[in-house]
Amino acid sequence: MPSRRDLLIGAIVLIAAFAAARAWLGRAPEPAPAPRIGVAPDDGPGIDDDEERPSAEALRNAAVRREQAQQIRENKNAAKAAQYRRRALFPPTSGPIEDGLDPVQGSRIPEMARSGDPDDPGPALITFPATTVFEAPQEAVLYAEVVEREERQPGQRGDLQEIRIDPAAITGVVRDPSGAVAATLAFADGGRNGDAEAGDRLFTATFAPDPERAAEVEGAFVVDVTAQTTGGDQLVATTGFAYAVPSARLTGRYRDAVVDGHLRIEAEVEVDEPGEYELQGTLASADAVMLASARHRATLEAGKAWVPLTFWGLILREHGVDGPYNLFSVSIATLREGGAAAGDVVGNAHNTAPYRVTEFSDLPFNDPELLERAARLEQAAPARPN
Repeated sequence: MPSRRDLLIGAIVLIAAFAAARAWLGRAPEPAPAPRIGVAPDDGPGIDDDEERPSAEALRNAAVRREQAQQIRENKNAAKAAQYRRRALFPPTSGPIEDGLDPVQGSRIPEMARSGDPDDPGPALITFPATTVFEAPQEAVLYAEVVEREERQPGQRGDLQEIRIDPAAITGVVRDPSGAVAATLAFADGGRNGDAEAGDRLFTATFAPDPERAAEVEGAFVVDVTAQTTGGDQLVATTGFAYAVPSARLTGRYRDAVVDGHLRIEAEVEVDEPGEYELQGTLASADAVMLASARHRATLEAGKAWVPLTFWGLILREHGVDGPYNLFSVSIATLREGGAAAGDVVGNAHNTAPYRVTEFSDLPFNDPELLERAARLEQAAPARPN
């Protein structure tokens, strides 16, 4: 049996232990270390903070790329601004021809439709209309040929020559603007019905809507052409054309004068019904150098009327070419709600008087809208230190 002394010692030990436990539990927790501002937390051993930051060289390269991109934008803006300032010299209705091509005739040059991949050897069908627009009541003339594409040198893919070959047959299906079948065609190479030369392997077919219904079918026609080769291949290509029933036509009478320092050529037109019309023309020098284009929209009543084309004087001054000048091509279109019904293009329509180039004004038109666009582009570029 423990003595009084042993019991007293045990009680003292328990009291001391209890006091120590309370002191440990009641102490304040140690504060967590404050995070470092702008520094990512440590992901553990093996991660080097210096490797996550871009190097000085990478920063310099990025700055160079930004500078280059900015320079490219500024160069594009400067080039576009220069184009606007150039165009602002002339009115929207007249401009210089700087590529040497007639824009009126150029709008009538059709694209050739082809079957298959143009880079692959073998037979191919090519088809196209004689022009992009046919004026009623004339027939639409379409061409088709079958060619054999051969490599000029063995193993040189893409360097192909095309040789016309005889097909077994070439046929076509014409669809009117509503999508309905308007006609079926049989292309021939006999030198008749629009075919220029018999036996040249350029096959021809013609088509014209019913003249009693021409106005009803005005618009875009689609032609699906199929060729059968003598080897049994079937080749398909799709072409098309526009059929126009204009309400005005050129009579063939023209007159010219210098008006306010600009060359004005007037064309007489005969109008069937009142409406909106647009006259387009191309001016050339006596030796067929393309100089300028012009257009004019007018509201005309039925009957005959004179419609002017004004070629801006500064264009002639820039070319420095004396007259006489040639109205190289001219066409009148009927403007309707569904689009323009363009008439035939008349070539070599009129020669002017032998004007001296010094008779024309050298003043610019200064189109305010184009000048404003140019100024906005130029102001968008920040000032750069010298």
